[in-house]
Amino acid sequence: MEEFDRRAESLSENFTRILAENLANLIPTDYVMVFPWVDLTDFDYQLTLEIRQFQLYTPYPVVLVAYRQVLGKAPTDIMENHRSEIKTAVNATDYNSTVSAMSQSVVVLSKEIADSVNALEGKP
Repeated sequence: MEEFDRRAESLSENFTRILAENLANLIPTDYVMVFPWVDLTDFDYQLTLEIRQFQLYTPYPVVLVAYRQVLGKAPTDIMENHRSEIKTAVNATDYNSTVSAMSQSVVVLSKEIADSVNALEGKP
Protein backbone atom coordinates (compact mmCIF):
# COMPACT_ATOMS: atom_id res chain seq x y z
CA MET A 1 0.00 0.00 0.00
CA GLU A 2 1.23 3.44 -0.89
CA GLU A 3 0.75 5.98 1.87
CA PHE A 4 0.05 8.96 -0.38
CA ASP A 5 -0.94 7.40 -3.73
CA ARG A 6 -4.52 6.13 -3.84
CA ARG A 7 -7.01 5.18 -6.53
CA ALA A 8 -10.31 7.00 -6.83
CA GLU A 9 -12.08 3.71 -7.64
CA SER A 10 -11.30 0.03 -7.35
CA LEU A 11 -8.85 -1.41 -9.89
CA SER A 12 -11.49 -3.89 -11.09
CA GLU A 13 -14.11 -1.18 -11.71
CA ASN A 14 -11.55 1.13 -13.30
CA PHE A 15 -10.18 -1.63 -15.55
CA THR A 16 -13.68 -2.63 -16.72
CA ARG A 17 -14.78 0.96 -17.35
CA ILE A 18 -11.65 1.92 -19.29
CA LEU A 19 -11.69 -1.31 -21.33
CA ALA A 20 -15.35 -0.71 -22.29
CA GLU A 21 -14.61 2.91 -23.23
CA ASN A 22 -11.62 1.85 -25.33
CA LEU A 23 -13.62 -0.85 -27.12
CA ALA A 24 -16.47 1.59 -27.82
CA ASN A 25 -13.93 3.83 -29.57
CA LEU A 26 -12.12 1.03 -31.43
CA ILE A 27 -15.04 -1.07 -32.67
CA PRO A 28 -17.53 0.49 -35.11
CA THR A 29 -20.63 -0.03 -33.00
CA ASP A 30 -23.31 2.10 -31.42
CA TYR A 31 -22.55 0.83 -27.93
CA VAL A 32 -20.57 -1.52 -25.74
CA MET A 33 -22.32 -2.91 -22.66
CA VAL A 34 -20.78 -4.18 -19.44
CA PHE A 35 -22.30 -7.14 -17.61
CA PRO A 36 -24.79 -7.24 -15.97
CA TRP A 37 -27.09 -5.97 -18.69
CA VAL A 38 -30.84 -6.03 -19.21
CA ASP A 39 -32.17 -9.48 -20.18
CA LEU A 40 -33.76 -8.08 -23.31
CA THR A 41 -30.49 -6.74 -24.65
CA ASP A 42 -29.68 -7.77 -28.21
CA PHE A 43 -25.97 -8.07 -28.95
CA ASP A 44 -23.78 -9.37 -31.75
CA TYR A 45 -20.87 -10.58 -29.61
CA GLN A 46 -20.22 -11.30 -25.98
CA LEU A 47 -16.74 -11.09 -24.52
CA THR A 48 -15.72 -13.01 -21.43
CA LEU A 49 -12.43 -11.90 -19.98
CA GLU A 50 -10.44 -13.34 -17.11
CA ILE A 51 -7.48 -11.34 -15.87
CA ARG A 52 -5.00 -13.84 -14.44
CA GLN A 53 -2.18 -11.42 -13.70
CA PHE A 54 -1.79 -7.64 -13.68
CA GLN A 55 1.18 -6.47 -11.69
CA LEU A 56 4.64 -4.98 -11.72
CA TYR A 57 7.68 -7.19 -11.35
CA THR A 58 10.47 -4.85 -10.29
CA PRO A 59 12.79 -4.35 -12.13
CA TYR A 60 10.82 -6.06 -14.87
CA PRO A 61 7.85 -4.65 -16.75
CA VAL A 62 4.18 -4.57 -15.90
CA VAL A 63 2.72 -7.93 -16.90
CA LEU A 64 -0.91 -8.37 -17.93
CA VAL A 65 -2.12 -11.91 -18.63
CA ALA A 66 -5.70 -12.27 -19.81
CA TYR A 67 -7.80 -15.09 -21.22
CA ARG A 68 -10.69 -14.11 -23.43
CA GLN A 69 -13.49 -15.81 -25.25
CA VAL A 70 -15.61 -14.12 -27.89
CA LEU A 71 -19.07 -15.63 -28.19
CA GLY A 72 -21.75 -15.07 -30.80
CA LYS A 73 -25.43 -14.63 -30.05
CA ALA A 74 -25.68 -18.06 -28.42
CA PRO A 75 -23.45 -18.92 -25.42
CA THR A 76 -22.35 -22.06 -27.25
CA ASP A 77 -21.29 -20.08 -30.34
CA ILE A 78 -17.57 -19.71 -29.55
CA MET A 79 -15.95 -17.41 -32.11
CA GLU A 80 -12.51 -17.15 -30.48
CA ASN A 81 -10.42 -18.30 -27.54
CA HIS A 82 -7.25 -16.37 -26.88
CA ARG A 83 -4.57 -15.83 -24.24
CA SER A 84 -2.82 -12.46 -24.13
CA GLU A 85 0.43 -11.79 -22.31
CA ILE A 86 1.34 -8.13 -22.46
CA LYS A 87 4.59 -6.79 -21.02
CA THR A 88 4.93 -3.03 -20.76
CA ALA A 89 8.20 -1.36 -19.78
CA VAL A 90 8.18 0.98 -16.80
CA ASN A 91 10.34 4.05 -17.36
CA ALA A 92 10.99 4.84 -13.71
CA THR A 93 10.32 3.42 -10.25
CA ASP A 94 7.78 6.03 -9.14
CA TYR A 95 4.06 5.39 -8.75
CA ASN A 96 3.05 7.52 -11.76
CA SER A 97 5.32 5.56 -14.09
CA THR A 98 3.84 2.29 -12.89
CA VAL A 99 0.28 3.54 -13.36
CA SER A 100 1.18 4.82 -16.83
CA ALA A 101 2.61 1.42 -17.81
CA MET A 102 -0.48 -0.34 -16.46
CA SER A 103 -2.70 2.02 -18.45
CA GLN A 104 -0.70 1.33 -21.60
CA SER A 105 -1.16 -2.41 -21.01
CA VAL A 106 -4.93 -1.94 -20.97
CA VAL A 107 -4.68 0.04 -24.24
CA VAL A 108 -2.75 -2.81 -25.88
CA LEU A 109 -5.30 -5.39 -24.64
CA SER A 110 -8.15 -3.18 -25.90
CA LYS A 111 -6.57 -3.00 -29.35
CA GLU A 112 -6.07 -6.78 -29.45
CA ILE A 113 -9.72 -7.38 -28.58
CA ALA A 114 -10.98 -4.74 -31.02
CA ASP A 115 -8.82 -6.14 -33.84
CA SER A 116 -10.24 -9.59 -33.12
CA VAL A 117 -13.88 -8.43 -33.17
CA ASN A 118 -13.32 -6.26 -36.25
CA ALA A 119 -11.76 -9.26 -38.04
CA LEU A 120 -14.84 -11.33 -37.20
CA GLU A 121 -16.92 -8.61 -38.83
CA GLY A 122 -14.56 -8.39 -41.81
CA LYS A 123 -13.61 -4.81 -40.96
CA PRO A 124 -10.06 -3.39 -40.83
